[in-house]
Amino acid sequence: MREYTNLGHMREVPPEENGTGNQFYLPHHPVLGRKLRVVFDGSSRDANGKALNDSLFTGPSIQRDLFAVCLRFRMYKFAFSADIVKMFRQIRVNEKHRNSQKIAWREWMDLHPSDLIKHFQLCTVTYETSCAPFLSERVLEQLAVDYQEENPNASKILLEDFYVDDVLTGSNSEDELLRNRNELIQLMSRANLELGKWVSNTPYIQTDDSDTQPAQTSPVKVLGLYWHPGKGILTYNVGLAENPDYKKRQVFSSVAFHLAISMVCLVLIQTRRSA
Repeated sequence: MREYTNLGHMREVPPEENGTGNQFYLPHHPVLGRKLRVVFDGSSRDANGKALNDSLFTGPSIQRDLFAVCLRFRMYKFAFSADIVKMFRQIRVNEKHRNSQKIAWREWMDLHPSDLIKHFQLCTVTYETSCAPFLSERVLEQLAVDYQEENPNASKILLEDFYVDDVLTGSNSEDELLRNRNELIQLMSRANLELGKWVSNTPYIQTDDSDTQPAQTSPVKVLGLYWHPGKGILTYNVGLAENPDYKKRQVFSSVAFHLAISMVCLVLIQTRRSA
């Protein structure tokens, strides 16, 4: 929460501003994975049975086709993947709409019955709100259009080879791949967007863990699949929960999902061999 404030992604609401106009308070809770992060619940309903997501326009679906992104990626000899760091939180929300993203918060170390709970506004697009996917995709689309003449290759990658905040693209020459990477970084910097978690099957691309071990030696998760850069293959993990109450419908659902992934992998493998 301190990071939100320090980065300008959240601002404390002064007492004289609090309680003015229409407002909605978002519940929030911690999620502990590789690191602790906060999740805001846009679907939670208030005492009147209303949720913030009920009042938001979600916008049309403008996400890239996942299968097409994977297919193009497999047609290149050299490739790289990366993602946008804190993508949603890099997009600012108009000030007149920020009262719909208010939260109440008090530092745990200052927790005392006499301490006042502070009120904050979230200043950027919030994950778990129904409009967040459209807003983020629309920003990237506009960025590509605005700088298409100056950065033609990067704009094409941004329009075709991104899936939400992940990019998966390539080239048949290492020099061209490096030029595309540098141009893409330049284009993203125009919107103060940073790319991280770089992975590639060529040492031409500086990867995030190059100081510890080559990224090519271990599989990395990309778009729901596991890419082995050194071997040039895609795999996936299968795991059925060991649950005595596992229903037949759940078994069929899991089998159907993994069968669909298998078919996708087979098509991608055949496409790669044909290329």
